[in-house]
Amino acid sequence: MTVSFEVFICYKRLSAKDFAETLKKSLEEFGVHAFLDTKDIPTKFKGTEEWTNARDKAVIESKTFVLIITAGFDLSPEIKQELSLARKYSNKKFVYFRHKSLNHNLKIILDTEKLDLGKQNQIPFGTENDLVRKAHSVLVGNQDVSALSNESEEIIKKNDVESLIETRKIRMEHSTKLKDGFFKPWLETMEEYKDKCCEIGAKYSKVQGRMVSLKPKEPGNFEFYEQAMNHMKRSKLAKDWNNLKHTTLDLNEELAIIFEEIRVLILKEIDLPYWCPRYIGDYFGDKPDEYLCPDLFISSIYLEVRYRIAEGRKRIWGPGKLSPTNVGNGKMVYFLSYWDFEIASSPDEELMRKTQQLLSRLVEDKELTERIKSFVDKQKATYDKELEKVKLDIRDLINSIELGNVIKGKCRHCPIFPEYFREKG
Repeated sequence: MTVSFEVFICYKRLSAKDFAETLKKSLEEFGVHAFLDTKDIPTKFKGTEEWTNARDKAVIESKTFVLIITAGFDLSPEIKQELSLARKYSNKKFVYFRHKSLNHNLKIILDTEKLDLGKQNQIPFGTENDLVRKAHSVLVGNQDVSALSNESEEIIKKNDVESLIETRKIRMEHSTKLKDGFFKPWLETMEEYKDKCCEIGAKYSKVQGRMVSLKPKEPGNFEFYEQAMNHMKRSKLAKDWNNLKHTTLDLNEELAIIFEEIRVLILKEIDLPYWCPRYIGDYFGDKPDEYLCPDLFISSIYLEVRYRIAEGRKRIWGPGKLSPTNVGNGKMVYFLSYWDFEIASSPDEELMRKTQQLLSRLVEDKELTERIKSFVDKQKATYDKELEKVKLDIRDLINSIELGNVIKGKCRHCPIFPEYFREKG
């Protein structure tokens, strides 16, 4: 470890980890380089001699040794080692921060002495904000420790209340930003495009040479996505969103099997090279005169059958539109379109009419219709219900914020509530 630290933070990990991490972060923001074992020693060294050496070097080189005294502090062997080593150096400044819930008359048995903390100037604190404020006064502002050590519990609580008011204001602004910048646009997308967040479908994979399921997509294209996801971690919305993604994947894997069976049937009768517009899949190069797009061809069949199941009537009458087109130099190419999709083309008119007839037979196939109907029924019973749950969760969250409640959970951009009010906040 080559970095030199101005401050060494000594703390009990079980009861003061949050205090220590918050203190380190706040000091670093003011240009005070503070050592914290969990942040400044690679985890791969944990339990090794390298870890001990890195810690001891930081203790020796630091100018200020900060103690965060919380429950169990006086019983920790590691704290005793760090403190014993630090007290060997007379030029080191010691600053004692004691949580207000503890008696100030603690005694710690070190290697060569019994340290009576009651005889030291201790700075009482109640919350992370309180600790940071006082640490800044001493370590950044050079305020006299004795002035802070006599601060009353009433003043501590008053500062916490003021901190709560300011923190709640910031949290409310933060919640509103996430509501307007992420949750509302996400919900609008679901309402407008229905299933685009977790699209039901399958496509042809050139690599695997078969139809494969579409994967659910996170709404990562929206602003504040990362922050919102951190807030969602343990929420009902997170649970319902994960359920929707799993349901989508299961359905898409089943649909890919159906689509692959259709593709094999087409392949047995129609010998055309595969090509699709770039937005459909991983297809490159200029549009050829002769091709079949498996994604659009099969989707056209699927959409028409679904439409007939839902509406009880045909959307497309006949076998699709076959359009002869002069592409130049007297060359005629026949384009087959269905559901507004251009799904195949070839200069061979007979081949294209055969393709047209196959398309019509597959759309009218009773066995295929029953399979798609079964799939649609399953989607309604699972996916549609899961999607509505997610939409309802988002609406509830938006309404809650608009009623003046801060969003639950926490991300790295959130201020920290004083501990008095943490459960309420």
